[in-house]
Amino acid sequence: MKRIIIIVEGITEERFVRKVLHPHFINLGIHLEPEQWITNRKTGDSGGGSNFDLVENHIRRRISRYSKDSDTFLTTMIDLYAFPLGGRTVYDDEVKAATRGVNRKYLLEKKMSERFNFYRFIPYVQLYEFESLLYSDILKLATFYPDKNNEILELSSHVAGLNPEDINDRRETSPSHRIIKFIPF
Repeated sequence: MKRIIIIVEGITEERFVRKVLHPHFINLGIHLEPEQWITNRKTGDSGGGSNFDLVENHIRRRISRYSKDSDTFLTTMIDLYAFPLGGRTVYDDEVKAATRGVNRKYLLEKKMSERFNFYRFIPYVQLYEFESLLYSDILKLATFYPDKNNEILELSSHVAGLNPEDINDRRETSPSHRIIKFIPF
């Protein structure tokens, strides 16, 4: 069976892979394994962070671990929004000069692919914050939060009439922050 390790930013992406993508792909003979990158090996903290070195170290450890396993592939699920820039980042002058987000996304994927130079590593940068995808049918949040129907309805009313791409204008109103406002973790 083929396996794809998906290195994700946080718990929301991890749940999405486990609950939405995994059931579909397992029927195709592909096992998906999401994992948040390690931000502190001593404490075991994972996910998020603003330092690309943490992401890079995690990816390199996985490449080393699975380099001889030809049935295992590696990818990422990292939002372009608040992409981790600290450390030895791939976000260089060429990426900064790209005028459109989609250009930055493709440049980052290309630079990550070149940096790791491992044919079974296929980087993926999500153009919009992952949580913006949830707004295409906000009531589906009940799948993840069955006990939060009232909160989900309030959130739905709050964003009624907005396109998912239009709710990503600043930190306080980004898709994830709007969700957390109504459905605190």
